[in-house]
Amino acid sequence: MKSPSVAVQQVAQPGPWLKLLWRLAFWIPLVISIAVAWTPNPAGLVASMAGSVAHIAAAGYLAFALSLAHFRQGPWPAVAAWMMVWGVTIELVQLFVDGRGAQIADLASDALGIAIGCTGYALWQRLTHRARDQADKPSRSPA
Repeated sequence: MKSPSVAVQQVAQPGPWLKLLWRLAFWIPLVISIAVAWTPNPAGLVASMAGSVAHIAAAGYLAFALSLAHFRQGPWPAVAAWMMVWGVTIELVQLFVDGRGAQIADLASDALGIAIGCTGYALWQRLTHRARDQADKPSRSPA
């Protein structure tokens, strides 16, 4: 039987397949978001969501996924900076796409989504560290 510290160590260091999965969970949606941004008038693609909600959801998910895939130990400012570059790039590209345009409101929605994603990742990380700390503590049996 493995000691709790060995089990905790295995949780703290994900295997190569899990790392690959996390990276794909970031890069595939990122490519899709860029493709949607380059699509002229994609009203049918996000017909069920308001534009701001779509921006918040996409930025939040991507910020969380980027943190998980490439910045597991922090720092959130790097994630926020990379994601804002993504948001600005999307808006600049849309200046040159028929039926699309750059919107300051979209950048604000991206910033809110990034903040939500980074906060969500920080909370998730704190909860998983707390669970690891609890698993690492030796259980006391009543004497």
